[in-house]
Order: sequence, then C-alpha cells, then structure tokens
Amino acid sequence: MKGGVHVPNLEQLLELNLPFYQSLAPKERLEFNKRVEIFIANKRFTAIDCVITIQDKALIAAGALLPIFRFPEYYYPQLREILLYPDTFNHDYEYAGKERNILGMVGERLELKSTMILSLKAMRQGFGNSKDGKNVVIHEFLHLIDGDDFEIDGFPDSLLDHQYSIPFMELIRKEMQKIEKNKSALDSYAGTNPAEFFAVAGELFFENPAKMEKNHPELYKMLKKVFKQD
Repeated sequence: MKGGVHVPNLEQLLELNLPFYQSLAPKERLEFNKRVEIFIANKRFTAIDCVITIQDKALIAAGALLPIFRFPEYYYPQLREILLYPDTFNHDYEYAGKERNILGMVGERLELKSTMILSLKAMRQGFGNSKDGKNVVIHEFLHLIDGDDFEIDGFPDSLLDHQYSIPFMELIRKEMQKIEKNKSALDSYAGTNPAEFFAVAGELFFENPAKMEKNHPELYKMLKKVFKQD
C-alpha cells in the first residue's frame, strides 16, 4: 500500500464538512487525516467531463472512512477506481438527456465490482448539507462493505460477526414495516430492499445520529455495534 498524498488544509476542510470529525480527539484527528491521505494515494480517481480537486478526493475519502474508522486495517479491498460524472446519470451511464436519476452506483454489474461511479454534483451537495441524512458517498461505500461477501444483501459481514445476522436482519424487517406504514424517520428509499435499508440507515446514523437515536433507538443501538462507534 502506498503512502499518503498531502492535502492542503485538510483539517479545516474536514472540520467544515464533517460533523463526525468535529467530535474526534486530537490524536484521532491525526489518524483520520493520515487514513484520508492513504486512501487517496491507493485508489484511482477518474473525472469524466468534469474537473475534480484534491479537496473533492479528500471528501470522498472521508466519507469512505466514516463507517470503517474503527477498523484500521480495512481499505475496501475490492475497490480500485472511482469515476466522477458531472451530474446524475442513468443505467446506460449517460449523464445528459432525460431519465437521469442515479447519484451513485457500485457493484450492480460485473464490470462495476471494482469501480464506483459518483455524481460530482451530488457528492458536493451531500457534504454541503451535513444534517439531512443524505450523502451519496457514505451510501455507496456502505454498499461496498455490504458486498464484501459478493452479495449486497444488507448484512455487513466484514464489520459484524455472523452470530448477529439473524437479529440484524429481523430488525431491518421490522424497520421496513414502519416505512410501509409511514412511521419511520428514514427516507422511504430504505424500504426498497434490505441492502438499500442498510445504506440509507447508515447515512442517517453518520449525518444525524441524534435524530436516529430519538426515532429509532433499537436500530441506533445496533448500528453502534456494527460500526463500533457512538
């Protein structure tokens, strides 16, 4: 694994855009900074008809590190490249014209197993509003974690011991029923399937944990166990 890539004013960038970072102790901040720079050095970033800055790369790396910060040896082993499109895109990877509603994608098709696609516009918007529970970077990296066992099914095998699989999936089932009855604080997209539930719930856990703890205390407790974070 390569060493880090220096990011100017990294601490100020993360402090401004990442509430999670603000809660870290000085020693933890240094560790987080180091891992952001290592991530940038070891993953390929490719801009398609847009321009990405070192700050964009740092925010993507930071979003990737949020779920795995308590897992220091984990660096998304399957991921090799992150493609940045200028705007939303469709299932044919077109980012101009009609029917473009995809903000990010990973692992949906064989050729994407080692590649993530992100809308640069959506990525920036996600970090621009850090309390709305919506962040495409966190969302897609949670899918990557979920897919470590080559099945994106809602259970993060890499982070949670298999003995918790039954209670975890049962909790997801109960929470999805609340979404159906409009009794959930989660975005309705979480009701699509268990995989999307895990990604959407993770977004809210990291962006607005107080809201999750208030409205979904059991789920909040379980996600603390998953990510080893409070």
